[in-house]
Amino acid sequence: MRQQSPSHLPGPHLPAIDGLRGIAVTSVLLYHLHAAIVPGGFLGVDIFFVISGFVVSLSLPSTGATNMFTLLRIFYARRAVRILPALYVCVLITTLFSIALLPYSWLSGTIDASAKAALLGYSNIVLARGDGDYFAPNAEFNPFTHTWSLAVEEQFYAVFPLLFLPFLNGHKTRSRSLFLVAAAASLVLAWGWRSTQQTASFYYIVSRFWELGLGVLAFQWSTLVPPKQWRVALAGASLISAAAIVYALGIPNHTPYPGSLLPCTATAALLWLIRSNTLAPVVNTCLTQPVLRYLGRISYSLYLWHWPIIVLLRWTCGITGIVPMLAAPIMALGAAALSYRLVETPPRRALSAGALTAGGAIGMAVLAIAITYNLEKNLWPLRNLASLSTVNRNKAEWSPEIMAKSPASGCRLVRAGSTSVVGSVTDFTRAGCAPAAGVQPTLFVVGDSHAWAYQSMLGINVLGSGAPARLYTLAGCAVLGVESANTAHCRTFLTSSLHDVSTRARLGDVVFLPGLRIRRLTDQFVGYGEANARAQMDYEAQWRADNLAATLPQLRDLLKTRASVVLEAPKPEFFAPNFRCADWYTWTNPVCAERGTIARSKIEAFRAPVLAQFQAVQRALPAIAVWDPLPILCPGPICSANSSGHPLFFDGDHLSSYGNQKLAPYFKAFVDALAVPQNRAGSQNRAGSQNRAGS
Repeated sequence: MRQQSPSHLPGPHLPAIDGLRGIAVTSVLLYHLHAAIVPGGFLGVDIFFVISGFVVSLSLPSTGATNMFTLLRIFYARRAVRILPALYVCVLITTLFSIALLPYSWLSGTIDASAKAALLGYSNIVLARGDGDYFAPNAEFNPFTHTWSLAVEEQFYAVFPLLFLPFLNGHKTRSRSLFLVAAAASLVLAWGWRSTQQTASFYYIVSRFWELGLGVLAFQWSTLVPPKQWRVALAGASLISAAAIVYALGIPNHTPYPGSLLPCTATAALLWLIRSNTLAPVVNTCLTQPVLRYLGRISYSLYLWHWPIIVLLRWTCGITGIVPMLAAPIMALGAAALSYRLVETPPRRALSAGALTAGGAIGMAVLAIAITYNLEKNLWPLRNLASLSTVNRNKAEWSPEIMAKSPASGCRLVRAGSTSVVGSVTDFTRAGCAPAAGVQPTLFVVGDSHAWAYQSMLGINVLGSGAPARLYTLAGCAVLGVESANTAHCRTFLTSSLHDVSTRARLGDVVFLPGLRIRRLTDQFVGYGEANARAQMDYEAQWRADNLAATLPQLRDLLKTRASVVLEAPKPEFFAPNFRCADWYTWTNPVCAERGTIARSKIEAFRAPVLAQFQAVQRALPAIAVWDPLPILCPGPICSANSSGHPLFFDGDHLSSYGNQKLAPYFKAFVDALAVPQNRAGSQNRAGSQNRAGS
């Protein structure tokens, strides 16, 4: 092959590339709508990376830039008007809708951080450290998850001009070598991270560089003109490349390695063949269809808008069923068309026509980002005031870590974090009022997120009595919990936490051990159902026996401190996460079909193995007490997640602040009885028997 003069090469706009973009964005949209439609549809993002590397390279030779200053000025002006206006308009509008509609929870905890990061080009880093795996359920509830790919591209653009300038100066081999070495190193890193650092491999530029670099290399080698006798073979290669892309999109896979290797190399080959005008006629006809070309032209705006629309539907009315499945793409296409026409196109045309200088474009983009960032930063704190969600407007009733008001006039609750053991440790004391009379017993609480959800109740007790509390928590890790015996990190947490308690506890203190002990019926993002819970119960008998044998020595050590040790009987659980079903615009969501009620008889059946386990504990260690919140939370034959319009539970099984307030007097009376030294043993045994009878 020979080097071809730029004057003999096709111009920067190649219609078939629009069609290729259209395929990529359509596959991503359909995958996000329902993964079964296009199982490998997320690979459309990988295809976009290759196309981006090719297109940004294709646009530069005609600028005449031969020095770094000119290249940077032109390149970043073009990138700014191409990416930023549509991005920050989308982020701002999505932020407004998110504030208005989304209840705050751990599912939405990284939304505001990723929105700010999206404006500044590092949302991929925030998402990797916050929401974790792209395919994890919580990522599906963040309307800014998709901006990770824009951040990767923007980070690529930070080094691209440095590597590409030699190509513009005639040192083509040097530039090709730089990109080849960088892409090869990135591919090796992606290969090395494929099992050990999957989240980092997915999100970070260092393991994605090879995909964008492949597009650049496809352009740089497209200046080589293939001999005429190769044209038939190359046309056949285009058929194979197109088939490879279709095949990759049709099967479930993993990215960026090895799953994206086939579609990325096939895309690079197609781009090379498009520019050399050697596509098979059938491939060229398919890629230049008017519908595909239009989707390709609006692909950036369509990519920006499709995901927030899907996520907002998922949070509100739901994204299952024929109506939302049809409404989502229609809404996305409408928003994309408006964005392309009103936001994307005008600044690009102004720059091309000379009405907007390169320096002005960069300056306007920087100013717009600064203004948008500050507006967006000041919007999120207004969530409680501007939100339509009752969860946000009544946070003092919903969030278990918040107390509605102080029960002791003049006192304030002081919480101090510590890292003396694995997991988190929080000390609760009161200040600003007279100290409690005499030496007050300390309440030690060790457990999982359900222990964490007792913060409001602990605060009420501390403010009312002056007795301090110390809370040890690690998600999923509770004494005799459903997960703790099976994971090394839980065993480490429980061993270190209980040892710390043993060194601190004294006569009259109370050690409270709450936690999840029956299988969940729902998580915040998906329901598990009754059948799954019953199936889990069928094979847990031996597991519970092993867990009991491993736990008894730890409980025996706690009793040696002469502190009272209290286990918590299981609370009610529900089929729907309460906070996701609290607002009128969520009532049609299939997640909320159960409407927060369950028969008490079902809860009793789920609790039976746990209560039997507790009876075995009390036979071995009669001083162990059992506190049962069920009679307060479910006094009748039907348990409800709400009481008289107030939430007892935040989600399907964690208490709300209001639920804490309901339980606080009951718990205080129980603890006060245990904390009387002279009646210690008798009160414990009576409390344990009363709870067994009451349950």
